[in-house]
Amino acid sequence: MNDTERAALAILGSTPGVLRAMLAPLPDSVVSMPLERDWSPRSIVIHFLDVDHVGFRERLERMVAETHPSIVSITDVLERMESPKYAIRSVGEMIDEFESIRRESCAWLATLTDDQLKRTAEHDTVGEVTVSNLLHYWPHHDLGHLRQVQRMLRALLQHQMGNAAEWDI
Repeated sequence: MNDTERAALAILGSTPGVLRAMLAPLPDSVVSMPLERDWSPRSIVIHFLDVDHVGFRERLERMVAETHPSIVSITDVLERMESPKYAIRSVGEMIDEFESIRRESCAWLATLTDDQLKRTAEHDTVGEVTVSNLLHYWPHHDLGHLRQVQRMLRALLQHQMGNAAEWDI
């Protein structure tokens, strides 16, 4: 594994803790508030939980086990987040599960050999990708959604800042 692959793995391992630090102390009414195009911080936690296996781990396992498999885009992201299996769960419970799943995925990823990292698949919209490409894309995806949570929370706070908003950085 090269340095950027190790960095990708480290970022993947840190995401659940970052989510926990940002969201666990907040009231459920804030975490569940749709703040950006029908997304709430809670829905991002659900999305992480939902896509971690189907969007990443399952694809990578197939790429390691099969010769140049076809992988398809997930097109029903918002609908998947509406699943009743998430409705009654707290954000804390979902982050706990996400952390456990992510820890297992990181342990598995750490075992991949250089030859396995070079294995390929054909994605329906972007073409050929390697295991290493997806290993880099996965934390990139995480960081995009963590930034989204930060934007949401900043916007929520900004509405109550009054004239102090002039100090915004």
